[in-house]
Amino acid sequence: MSKPRQCLLGFVVAIALLLPISASADEQPIKIFGYFQTKLGHINIPPGHNENSFLVQQLNLILSKDIGDRWRTHVNFEFLNTYSSARNWGDMNLEEAWLRYKPNDRLSFRFGLQIPIFNNLNAIKTKMPLLPYILRPFPYESSFSEIINIEAMAPQRAFVQVDGYLPLGPDKLEFAAYLGNSPDIDSAGGREHFVRGADTTNSFLVGGRVGLNVREDVKIGVSITRDQTNMLAPLADPLGEDVSRFESALRLRLGGDLSFQWRDIYWESEAIYVTVEEDKEDFDLDMTYLYGTLGYHFSEQLFVYGNLQYTDGNEGNARREIDDSVSPADTTIVTFRTNAESTFLVAGATYSINDRIVLKLQYGKYDGTVTPKYVSELDELRFFAAAVSVMF
Repeated sequence: MSKPRQCLLGFVVAIALLLPISASADEQPIKIFGYFQTKLGHINIPPGHNENSFLVQQLNLILSKDIGDRWRTHVNFEFLNTYSSARNWGDMNLEEAWLRYKPNDRLSFRFGLQIPIFNNLNAIKTKMPLLPYILRPFPYESSFSEIINIEAMAPQRAFVQVDGYLPLGPDKLEFAAYLGNSPDIDSAGGREHFVRGADTTNSFLVGGRVGLNVREDVKIGVSITRDQTNMLAPLADPLGEDVSRFESALRLRLGGDLSFQWRDIYWESEAIYVTVEEDKEDFDLDMTYLYGTLGYHFSEQLFVYGNLQYTDGNEGNARREIDDSVSPADTTIVTFRTNAESTFLVAGATYSINDRIVLKLQYGKYDGTVTPKYVSELDELRFFAAAVSVMF
């Protein structure tokens, strides 16, 4: 186990061991809670490849404490894919560590590492028992981060955020604005930069969402983020051009979301459009992602749904330009996503044993062209899974 992970894991264990002492000595003890989802999945890749596997898909361990009437601290540790450092399985992340100041019920300020508000699902994606999915829509499926660049589609981290709402009679006008790092985070360290995990540029991520909540039954909103990236810089050498031409490329994410509940019918949908500024005709790195979920509550416990996801982009143009000069490993750095045109059709059901335990089934059929980091090409896949989601 690497030293940073040893320290992080040791910190989590130490906090857990000290919780009983804190609870007896403090009128407002640290609260510890979280979510996890364990699944049994079957994958079929034609013509004849099959896999069965149990997996602790995700576990979020959360520490929270109120400090006075208006302040709260919140720390969220995330463990993915049956995490084990000794066996080199999965991954562990410090997902959130923030301090919130809430002067009233309509406004809050957060300072520190946090998941920003983008569309409807981003801020609640870790709350697995509240979501019907086993595999969530791709931009929010953290367990796929090893093979798909999910961060290209939705922002994963911010460090300052203000959010709240304005009452409009029985309705609410929701708003959020946040600030974070650019995507060019140092992962190597050394003399050129200061520390791993620090931004290597002088730019920021700026984003926000404005939405309307109609009587708690309908939510509609628009989201936007803006940042600058050097991810196209590796193109300079193989194309024989000055690196400054490819640095600080402007990236915009535009999002829209609509969800509503009408009697027993539920609808949820999002759209994401990503564009990266470039001035060469051969490059077209724009990407569109859409998903929609239609569900029906047969009872308070039983929910059945269908989901369709669609991704469209032109990553292949950039790949063909550089394939003769850049190795496949470097190519994944140059591109900002891993999907070309594809569809993913899903059917699923959930059964709530109680407010904290949810049983799930899901079937999915993928068609398209995906080029994950460790797979040359994938055109078709079928997926079936059963899972249990728990809030503890």
